Amino acid sequence: VQAIAEDSRGRIWLGTDGGVSIWNGATFFNLTADTGLPGADIRSLLADGDAMWIGSAGGGLYRFERNQLQVLNSDNVSLPSDTVTALALAEDGSLLVGTDAGLAELRDGNAAPIPAAGEDAIAHILALPGSLWVGTASDGLFYDTGDGWQHATAATGLPADAVTALAAADGGLWVGGRTGGLIRTDIPQGE
Repeated sequence: VQAIAEDSRGRIWLGTDGGVSIWNGATFFNLTADTGLPGADIRSLLADGDAMWIGSAGGGLYRFERNQLQVLNSDNVSLPSDTVTALALAEDGSLLVGTDAGLAELRDGNAAPIPAAGEDAIAHILALPGSLWVGTASDGLFYDTGDGWQHATAATGLPADAVTALAAADGGLWVGGRTGGLIRTDIPQGE
């Protein structure tokens, strides 16, 4: 299991390297390559109202709603890559899409890259009111607290340049690293 999400109906979605399994409390329903899933290696899931966003390795981004699957990829919406590694909803309702080639914002059916967040593989995205945090696989943490993009690395206090986890709790930001453990810091407020 590489991703887990709960949808608006209380079903649990599990993304695996062989597709998606949906647990309704009694049985599993599976979406696989055999049932029409274009790419079955699922890396990220995000519930959005009645829809579920599904990020795959190599197949792009899928939107599943009302038993319909919409495929979005580098060809039809200009994603930076068809390997989608992280997803988050921004404060303004746009979808933030992390790929193995950087971050993009999906709005009105088009993806726009966010070059200020680097071009490294995105490991995690944390969208909070007034701030956005983007952890990468090897280039540290990019963040915008309202006053422009900043960059933090192991040289500036992160546990590692490979960010493996991000969480907000009690007014602080927790950042886990592949090595070096984790840190907790206050969330800076933009000006």
